[in-house]
Amino acid sequence: MKRWPRHRAPHRRAGRHGSRCDSGHTSGRRVVVQCKHSGTSGRSMAPNALHSLNGTARQVHKADVVIAVTNGGFSERGREFAGEQGLHLIDRAALQRWATWGRPVTEILSLPAPDAPAD
Repeated sequence: MKRWPRHRAPHRRAGRHGSRCDSGHTSGRRVVVQCKHSGTSGRSMAPNALHSLNGTARQVHKADVVIAVTNGGFSERGREFAGEQGLHLIDRAALQRWATWGRPVTEILSLPAPDAPAD
């Protein structure tokens, strides 16, 4: 299974639109990722951060896949919102699997392989 490349397409720093990076993939799908560091507290990512990401990722950045990453967690309300809006979440446990074992992000998020047709 191919992995999503880390730096293959344009990379943008955080700006007024709330996304941390904006990356494309050779399959033609555009991936937008927002990362939030919660320090050592492990607290949940605020739902308003997900609202902000949702409000700009597809409309401003034309994302096909939207991912929120945190070294903390997500509240139940945040998880519900993400499910309703089609946002993919990587919490502390998933981030650890991704970083420690090198599992492809497509596997972590149960997404189609990068060379599979986009939905």
